[in-house]
Amino acid sequence: MNREKIRSFILVLIKIFFVGLVLQFLIQTFITFQLWGDGSFWNFVWMRKEIIILILTVLVGLWYAGMKKFSHPLWKFILLFMATGLIFLVFSVFIQKVWVSPFVLTVKYDLLPFFIWGLWICVALFFLTEQDRSIIHLYHKIVKFWLRGWFFWLLLIYFMPTGLKFFGYDPYSREWTIDARPPAVYYTLISPYAQGSMLRNQFLFERPINFWFWLVAFFPVFALWFLRKKSIKKQIFYTIWFGLLVLSTWSRAAIVIFAVEVLAIMFILHWKNIKKYLPLFIIICVLWAWWIGVFWNKYFAREHSTTGHFALIAEGRILAKDHLITGRWAWYAGPASHQICFNALENELENERCAKITSINDKYEITTYGFNPENQFLQIIMEYWLVWFIARMAMICWIIRYSIQILKKMHNNLKTEPQKLIYFTVMGCTIGLIWLLGEGMLLHSFSDRMVVYPFFLLYGISLGLAEKV
Repeated sequence: MNREKIRSFILVLIKIFFVGLVLQFLIQTFITFQLWGDGSFWNFVWMRKEIIILILTVLVGLWYAGMKKFSHPLWKFILLFMATGLIFLVFSVFIQKVWVSPFVLTVKYDLLPFFIWGLWICVALFFLTEQDRSIIHLYHKIVKFWLRGWFFWLLLIYFMPTGLKFFGYDPYSREWTIDARPPAVYYTLISPYAQGSMLRNQFLFERPINFWFWLVAFFPVFALWFLRKKSIKKQIFYTIWFGLLVLSTWSRAAIVIFAVEVLAIMFILHWKNIKKYLPLFIIICVLWAWWIGVFWNKYFAREHSTTGHFALIAEGRILAKDHLITGRWAWYAGPASHQICFNALENELENERCAKITSINDKYEITTYGFNPENQFLQIIMEYWLVWFIARMAMICWIIRYSIQILKKMHNNLKTEPQKLIYFTVMGCTIGLIWLLGEGMLLHSFSDRMVVYPFFLLYGISLGLAEKV
């Protein structure tokens, strides 16, 4: 297969990747709970993302094997990634004495984003050209789809939540549990009948929290793609529209982070005229603070959720300190622990780790199977000790440093709009990564495939194309 055929094949895979993720959870819910899809064929369908990644990894590996030399700086990142994975595979099996499968689950949540990022840079470097920026335009259209579609989804779940029963949702479920139909509607106080409970918007995502992860990650990209070419009035209008979308998730962390994010983006867009627009920014900040004050008692001071977050962080710190040198083993905390402990409970298996998790959850009247320390960084330290945390942060710092170097290189060579598109996509993704890390201080922001996959795919491709500008 020659280079041009491979290039065309890869572009098709990217489109399947992007478009498939838009309806990922809706279609999976429909097939799983409405059509009762099960068996090897449906397992193949669910694994399509991983299969695409495997195919591209083989293509990149074969192409690299045929090259005489690959002296790109990315090679250092690849070595760091491989060394980290190998060291902690050995560590988990021989020191923590867990099976390979728990280690694979932690890699899925802790290392896979970086693998996707590096893979798509290699794909762009080896096979794509600057003209393939059409992929960036494709996701630009998808972002606009989210911005237009959320309002109609909100109307649907408000006036006719039972209508989603056809797609496999449960209109009567308060929260989703593993292997159960997801609820059609989420509420701030879990129960829709609790006084003061407000409807939350998850759109086509698994949960409202996953939706706002995506919103905060992609707002810098959207702003630098779209808002930078608009008048200040239109910038304010679309920012407010985007802000209403964030508000519809009723996530306190999202509201606070988005407010800071908007100020940072507006400073980037108007740094030359910052004095001119400073009074406007101050007015926006005052209005935002006023809104938070009005809803403080009803919304921000929700006892169970607020105190529960801080309590679980405190419990996580205690658990981490008790095993700071060796860690508490793979999958002890975070999304992976939910699946492991659910399987243990379903099969009536004795599991000392799950028993400890259950005792903590019972203490705070939490009905989940796993343990969420509500802090992604703390979760990593709990699982694999400080060295895993240091290695992961080294990769993040490398990505940010490399991105800044590319931006500096491109800055004085922006002559055409296509070059600007690639430049601002790199900048937007870099800022979005920083905000995803900020969200990780409060929750698990790298756990949802509809956020991680498209974000790091777009990030990697834009960096690879930037090298060719």
